[in-house]
Amino acid sequence: MKIRARIAGFSRSAGLIGLGLVVCLAASCSLPGKLTGERYALMIGISEYISPTIQDLGYPKDDAQDLGALLDQSGWNVDSSTLIDTGAIKAKIKTTMETYFKAIPSQATALIYYSGHGSEDGSEAYIVPSDYGGTKASLISTTELSLWIQDYILPYTSNVIVIIDACYSGGFVPQSDSLDIIDPDYDANFGSSVSSLALTGLGDLGVLLAKNLEQSGKLEPIVMSASGSEELSWESSSLKHGVFTYYLMKAAESGDTNRDDYVSATEAYTYAAKGIDKNWNELYGNSAAFYPHITGGLRDLVLFDLH
Repeated sequence: MKIRARIAGFSRSAGLIGLGLVVCLAASCSLPGKLTGERYALMIGISEYISPTIQDLGYPKDDAQDLGALLDQSGWNVDSSTLIDTGAIKAKIKTTMETYFKAIPSQATALIYYSGHGSEDGSEAYIVPSDYGGTKASLISTTELSLWIQDYILPYTSNVIVIIDACYSGGFVPQSDSLDIIDPDYDANFGSSVSSLALTGLGDLGVLLAKNLEQSGKLEPIVMSASGSEELSWESSSLKHGVFTYYLMKAAESGDTNRDDYVSATEAYTYAAKGIDKNWNELYGNSAAFYPHITGGLRDLVLFDLH
């Protein structure tokens, strides 16, 4: 089986701010997912890069389009064709975000999904558009993506989900807006105490999320990252997808832990996290272990509608 890390650009270094795990991983602690009005998903998947200096990836295009198809079946309005491969240049990602979510209903849910290369420079995380030219300015930083969400989505709706399947993707939420339960550089080799802590569940989820709300003064977008801020994310030829996205999609059929016929963002995350820990980290713990993260405000949103 061929596996490949989704990393490009700068060298790996310590010090990135982490994306905290603020979710109960026990089925009995599941929050009810909120099914809002209309739902809009913008899918970005980059397998082929314009620059010959960037190694192409195997499955981000499939990640974006196959997850988009599942969302479409669940009632989402989905664009999974505009920002694919070499069409996903930085300027187009920005303008598409601006036009696609413009004037959506106030109770709608907006979702942004990215699968492709990620990078970091020791102080910030980046996603890598297809026209990356070797400079920081040609990347999309955490700051830029946050500003685009603030300018192009939050004026219309506060129901926002961001999902990133890329290396170092845990760096996409400032620590001030999250509560860290898993270290941003989680490593299964640290011993069973780390992974068992993550998978035991958090009994005081409501208290933790209330603190998150108090810190930020608003409901933050729900953000899922494939890996920690100092970790690689992986894709697999046997799964034919990014590992995180593969288990996230499997949640559509097996992740409804509270049996309400909806799979919420935290239920999908929980299913993916457990699947990765059991089926991937136990197999590749010496070389390719990683752990997804989630953060968000005091609410949960429906990802998959099983009705």
